[in-house]
Amino acid sequence: MCRSKDRRCCCAAVDTLADLRAIDLANFDAVVCATRLRDAAGLDALAYLQDARPDLPVILIGSDESLAVEAIRSGALDFIVTSTPDDLHALPLAVENA
Repeated sequence: MCRSKDRRCCCAAVDTLADLRAIDLANFDAVVCATRLRDAAGLDALAYLQDARPDLPVILIGSDESLAVEAIRSGALDFIVTSTPDDLHALPLAVENA
């Protein structure tokens, strides 16, 4: 997610780590990433993002609760456990805190 000068949000949706690598992260203020991408695990994406922009807050979303602790220890700002779409109610607050 990135914020333009007039405080509107913009985003880029990707479903592979290769697509994520193709994005210019310079204008982004935070990233929300699923733990399962078509070609990589979410922790792989987290590692890439930390290498590319160590200052960039990363929020991971996934259904595997066992990854939550590992993700936070690996540097994710937050991990939102989702088993249904209704579980995303915590996402706006997590993004605001990023």
